[in-house]
Amino acid sequence: QDSTRDNGSSDALSEDAEGDNPSHQVQLRSRLDLPNNFELDGAVYWVGAAPNQGAGSYWRGDLRLGWKPRPGLELSLAGQNLFDHGHQEFNDLFSAGSSVPRTFYGMVTWRR
Repeated sequence: QDSTRDNGSSDALSEDAEGDNPSHQVQLRSRLDLPNNFELDGAVYWVGAAPNQGAGSYWRGDLRLGWKPRPGLELSLAGQNLFDHGHQEFNDLFSAGSSVPRTFYGMVTWRR
């Protein structure tokens, strides 16, 4: 983005905000229903750099395997940020930034 103030504008923040957010983001998602009540979900993301935030561009990959052994019960295993051990996303006024690590988790969902 390229921001410029109009003549006579007192807005001192708009031009400074350039580079706070990535100018490009792409997301590709897929969901497959497999035999025996299994599901496989995947997502790939690309996020452009946010230079004012000290965050470079990055790729991210997520994957989830779920199983529904009976109605109302779901078991799943998932991994997030699988392409890298972590990446910087943003800074704010109160911290040096947010680093998002590679994460694995399991989940049990029971619905009545």
